[in-house]
Amino acid sequence: GMFPASAVRIEMADRGATASIATSWDGSHPPENVLDGSESTFWVTTGMFPQELVITLGANADVSRVAINGAGLRRISIASCTSEQPGAYDTVLHETDLERVDGRQSEVFKVKMSSVRHVKLTIHAGWEHFVSISSVRLEP
Repeated sequence: GMFPASAVRIEMADRGATASIATSWDGSHPPENVLDGSESTFWVTTGMFPQELVITLGANADVSRVAINGAGLRRISIASCTSEQPGAYDTVLHETDLERVDGRQSEVFKVKMSSVRHVKLTIHAGWEHFVSISSVRLEP
């Protein structure tokens, strides 16, 4: 692969990944928490659904798996954009319903993204009033 599969945290240092756009912002739970390599920090949605989180890679890369840890996720979709500036997104995972889980949720989605620059996660529904995401890993 073009980048280590262990965590976006490594990719952040090596490839400059950033959590670029989020529809919710809470100063104590900012979106960059999903990339810091820690499961004890998280991004939390505030308000209504859908909620979006965009992860921008420092350079284009192929991604075949998206691994998400969080809580309260009920329905999600994933889209990708290959251009340097985020523009039109292609859906790579259509809206998918997730099982209700007590406590931490670990979800792995097999996707096909070639030379992707931006990955957009859309949370369409939560099991609770808010959803938290503690980590997102993009794997080659």
